[in-house]
Amino acid sequence: MVCPCNYPHENSLSTSLGDKVRMERGKVPSNIQEKHHEWKQQLPLLKNIFVNRCYFRSESTVVKTELHGFSDASEDAYAAVIYLRAVYNKGPPSLTLIIAKTKVVPLKKQSIPRLELCGAQLLAKLLAKVRTSLKLNLENTYAWSDGTIVLHWLNGNPKRYKTFVGKRISTILELLPSRCWNHVPTSSNPADCASRGLMPKELLSHSLWWEGPKWLLMEPPQLPPQPLPQSTKDDSEFKAVCHSVIVNATWIEAKYSSYTRLVRIISWILHFSKNIKARKAGSSRLNSPSLTVKELKAAEIFLSFTSQGLSFQEEHQRLLSGVPLKSSSPLLSLNPTIDSNSLLRVGGRLNNSSLSYSQCHPIILDRKDILTILMVRSKHIYLLYAGITLLLSVLSNSYHIIEARRLVKWICRSCVSAKTERPMMEQLPAQRVCPNAPFTITGVDFAGPFIRKSGHTRKPTHIKSYICIFVCLSTKAAHMEIVSDLNTEAFIAALKRFVSRRGLPKEFNSDNGTNFVGASNELKAVYSLLSNSSTQCYISHFASSHGIVWYFNPEKAPHFGGLWEAAVKSTKYHRPAAPHL
Repeated sequence: MVCPCNYPHENSLSTSLGDKVRMERGKVPSNIQEKHHEWKQQLPLLKNIFVNRCYFRSESTVVKTELHGFSDASEDAYAAVIYLRAVYNKGPPSLTLIIAKTKVVPLKKQSIPRLELCGAQLLAKLLAKVRTSLKLNLENTYAWSDGTIVLHWLNGNPKRYKTFVGKRISTILELLPSRCWNHVPTSSNPADCASRGLMPKELLSHSLWWEGPKWLLMEPPQLPPQPLPQSTKDDSEFKAVCHSVIVNATWIEAKYSSYTRLVRIISWILHFSKNIKARKAGSSRLNSPSLTVKELKAAEIFLSFTSQGLSFQEEHQRLLSGVPLKSSSPLLSLNPTIDSNSLLRVGGRLNNSSLSYSQCHPIILDRKDILTILMVRSKHIYLLYAGITLLLSVLSNSYHIIEARRLVKWICRSCVSAKTERPMMEQLPAQRVCPNAPFTITGVDFAGPFIRKSGHTRKPTHIKSYICIFVCLSTKAAHMEIVSDLNTEAFIAALKRFVSRRGLPKEFNSDNGTNFVGASNELKAVYSLLSNSSTQCYISHFASSHGIVWYFNPEKAPHFGGLWEAAVKSTKYHRPAAPHL
């Protein structure tokens, strides 16, 4: 109730504590001593204060009750005071002082709007406490402040402001919504008495403190006019937000996911700009209803130039000005050059080669750029979801992407369509999955030629020889026989040696010879042996006479016979490690 009188004493202590030099010497400033002495002399006058403990008049019936809280701040303190307004069926309303509280400002200097916000926070907490303590049916709760900046803050988003302001706004709005806050002039604000302080003699007869604003004693109350909202363009309490504008085509990433569509859109824009320039110059316009290859190529060059300008801006400027690149530049090892279209291309010494200009000097791109990602994804789809090696090979004809394999691998592995549209292999034949004795069902193929020595040790004769590989389709066991020549007799001899060692198979499978087409002259001999009709008839006759069923793979079917082709590969791989074979 008498907190305005506490201010002079609290203020003197705060000022003394703030003056560190004099406090160390044990001295208090004379003006503070005088003010404190005057306050101490008037302190006994507080005995004459009379406070009615009853909030309501007994001769009338209460119709409506409201809480009105006021807050204010000065350079030295901030305060809050709450009144209970009661409306009766007869007579004027009453306004009773319930509770008040003041706090001295911290030693760290704060702005007046921040102190006003601290006063509003103090008021919100007091109102929450009073509403919980009073067992009354309160119709409305009003909070009043003379700080227009604080009222504007309470109508905004707390996340927009700095931590000091934002946290206090959040606390206030949790306790009291923004619609309950109103503006009051300083002359009608009772909390101004507590924030600036009153001497005990002044407090005894201060009607604004004990009776509240006069306009609340009317029914209906004559509320003060509310000011218009303030502009916040120069608000120093806004949180400093760093808007990092990623120039590398956020509009492209947001709008376009197809590189082909983006190229066509850029082409139409360039087409339109050429028509505008032609109209200004008075020349003929481009009336083509469709885009030409030249315009599409110009759009691709424009997009490549844009990508390089975002990723290698410093390198581009250094090359234009003739300054050497930094040692930390990722383009240093590429010896980059600038072509007629201002594009960065890989240097080198291939100018006299028969390759095209794009193959000799591919365009340099960064793998992290969105345009590069769209372009590589478009190539991946265009090549029917090609693998990593094929996609890298196609891209290298026109582009040199920094860490290209890493980008291509990521695109291939993250492509959902490539995973869902990948064709499933056919079921394995019964010969591969049914258990049988070794070499009951056998596949045969040739490997070679290999050069072997024959004759005298010092002057041996180098003779070509071949390896006939027999592979068991059930167990994948392999049996190898050396064949001296590619003729039917030599193969039958190897077959007889195989049968005598492994037993008589029930079924044989072999190539039709077409897998050797287009190979060297030596392989053509193998092809002519296996594809010769007389050889096939002779082998079939030999097999049928011994109860063997012989199957030849169809022509132009390289996917047949993969099992024995793998055995041929393993034989060629391990042959240098076993020269005695």
